[in-house]
Formats: sequence, structure tokens, C-alpha cells
Amino acid sequence: MTGKLDVSALLDFRPLAEEVLGIRYKTKPLRTKERAALYLGSFDPFDDSQTSVVDASLNQTGADHVYVGVLECSRKPLFLPQTERILRARQQLARFGDKARVIAAPALDDAAGFVRDMKAEFQRGLVVVFGANVFDANRVRLAGVSNLDWAIAPVPNFPFPSDLADGVVRLRLGTAGCPPPEWVQ
Repeated sequence: MTGKLDVSALLDFRPLAEEVLGIRYKTKPLRTKERAALYLGSFDPFDDSQTSVVDASLNQTGADHVYVGVLECSRKPLFLPQTERILRARQQLARFGDKARVIAAPALDDAAGFVRDMKAEFQRGLVVVFGANVFDANRVRLAGVSNLDWAIAPVPNFPFPSDLADGVVRLRLGTAGCPPPEWVQ
């Protein structure tokens, strides 16, 4: 074979070559043609309303997968260690199969690099999902990461910010496979 592979062929070939040859390329190419959502939180514990956010993220943002990033630590007191929170989130999201993937995430103060690395994996983009109560602060925290899409989830007794930028997806809970949490009208 002569010539260079185009981007599409590289996306298909490089992961296979890495696996078969047992090597890792030093550069980090786009690994998949998919679009993903990243839902970061402490999830202490993971509950039905957060399951509804994952469901809505899958059905309303165009994401092929939702990565649930369980934060290492939080400003609020945590009762369970990260490993237990990850295990419980995986149990809660098992019905989604490989569409919902639970992963360990660093503290939010260190999240920009983590989000940047995640974004580099997805050719069709990354949607970052936060609850309305923490959306503004986290959007500022991740301002240095370019070309992110955003989704905001409702939170009880906390209105959506009135000045949302164009293109921010306002998730509607209970519109797909999960019933809405009791507090959703």
C-alpha cells in the first residue's frame, strides 16, 4: 500500500494498529467518530434524578455515549469513597449498557485538562453536562477549553440561568425511557 491514509481511515486504523502491535502512538489522534456527553459530579450517592439526566443527555444532545465522571473530591463533604461511588453509579446505569460509561474524574479544580483530553477523543464533539445549580461556575472553570458544547440539567428549587448562551441544550427530564424525578413538574 502506498500513499497516506485520510483522516477517516486513520480513525479506523490507528486503534487497531495500537492493539495488534501493542504500541501507543505518542500523539493522541481523534479516536472515534462518535459524539459524547460528559456528566461530571460527586454523585454521593448516584440517584434516580441523575439517571434521568443521563437518559436525557443520550436522547437530547446527539451523544452516542454519556461518560459519567465521578469526581475524586468535592467542596461538599463526601460520605463514600470514589471507588464506591463509581460502583454504585455503574449499578444504577447498567440498563443503558455501553451507552453510559462511568469513569473516575479528578477534582473540578483540575478538570480542564481532563475535559480537554476527553474532547480530543471525539471527532463529532463533546457535550459537557452540569446541573443548573453549578452550571455557571463550571462553565467559567472550563472556559479555557475551546469548542465545547453545553447542556444544563434542571435541579430542584434552582432555576435555569436567564442568560444562557445560544446553543446550550436545556435538558428535559422524563421525556425518554426514565420517568422524571418527583420534583419535575
